[in-house]
Amino acid sequence: MSCIDVSHKQPQTYISAADLDEAVRRSGVDVQRGDILLLYTATFNRLHGTREYLSQYPGLDEAGACGWSRKALRRSGWTHPARIIRFGPLNIFDGA
Repeated sequence: MSCIDVSHKQPQTYISAADLDEAVRRSGVDVQRGDILLLYTATFNRLHGTREYLSQYPGLDEAGACGWSRKALRRSGWTHPARIIRFGPLNIFDGA
């Protein structure tokens, strides 16, 4: 399991495949087929205790979700206050 830092992404913006690639490069982790990849967005640190905590967070764009999913990660995801998002190879769903 690896965790990468994408906390530079602002609320209500998208995390792209390029953002994920750069975060992996900066982190130095070696993401392999079958790995679990977690995304650190810092939403809790920024907004916990405020009304905005429930709606002001970054999310994956289609290229970010599908591109990394197709790299055959076993599971990738992150939690945010509204729901848990999980995706696996060619299967994206909202777990709410």
